[in-house]
Amino acid sequence: MKFKKYNCLLLSILFVFSLAAGQAGAFEIDWDGSIGQGEHKYIPAISNPLFNETPYITTEVRPIYIHHEIESQHILGTSLLGGEVDLVAAEIRVALTDNLGIIATKDGFAWIDFDSTTNAAGIEDDEGLANISLGLKYALWNNYEDQSILSVGVEYEPPTGGLSIDTPLANPLDNIDLNEAGDGFIDVFATGAKRFGKIGVQGSVGGNIAIDNDHDSSLVHYSLHADYEFTEHVYPMLEFNGFTVVDHGSRTPLGIEGVDVFNLGCSDGCGTVLTAAGGLRIRATDHLLLGAGIEKSIARDDLLDWRSYFDLILHF
Repeated sequence: MKFKKYNCLLLSILFVFSLAAGQAGAFEIDWDGSIGQGEHKYIPAISNPLFNETPYITTEVRPIYIHHEIESQHILGTSLLGGEVDLVAAEIRVALTDNLGIIATKDGFAWIDFDSTTNAAGIEDDEGLANISLGLKYALWNNYEDQSILSVGVEYEPPTGGLSIDTPLANPLDNIDLNEAGDGFIDVFATGAKRFGKIGVQGSVGGNIAIDNDHDSSLVHYSLHADYEFTEHVYPMLEFNGFTVVDHGSRTPLGIEGVDVFNLGCSDGCGTVLTAAGGLRIRATDHLLLGAGIEKSIARDDLLDWRSYFDLILHF
């Protein structure tokens, strides 16, 4: 019943988007979206790429490499977890009009190397596919003259991944699915941006809702980005991200969570993870953007100690 309920919710949201798109002339396809000639300047955020969705409607491919350091956790008197994750992924967006686009912002392949593999816990390294997602984004406000835009969107993330934590010993980390079980998630978000001369700001807020809330945790995510046009091609940026668990799962007794790529279904003591990030985006050509950045937790670590990002955006 729970799965059917959220399927109905998703279909209802998609139906509303379809109506709005039809009224906006959605069937006159405009691959340029909202960043065509003489329209918005496009300088997307570098950190939190899975949840901090750009408000601009674009047609693009965005390969991403993320190196993720896991904070060591002490459970039952033993140092568990600590390690690193390497993830390669490719986000895809397709503009149908200057106000409506299709988005697929989560996928990829991950390699997990736990420090614990050499201690008595016996936690095994893993590798496999991350979950995928697919959804729609619609610009409610799209003003080229004052360089402002506000969009809303929804994505469905089925449990298609293949990552887990396994150990031959009995402990709280035995046989925990990181993204391959449960019924997946529905992410609903709002995101907006505006430029003030050389300064660009962007913010987003949303809820990543677990369809099976006994298996997975649901959280609210929020981000703030600012960039500065140092030259026509170079844009340093500063960003802040937050992840607050609002509905606990009941899968593990651990009071830690994975915030975006992973979900532990924590049942007790789940809280808020805050991060700060700095980066640089380079406009190499009119259609090619390069980005690099580093992100560090500044309040509560959970599974995120720090990350580095490298990406390439080819937009049309």
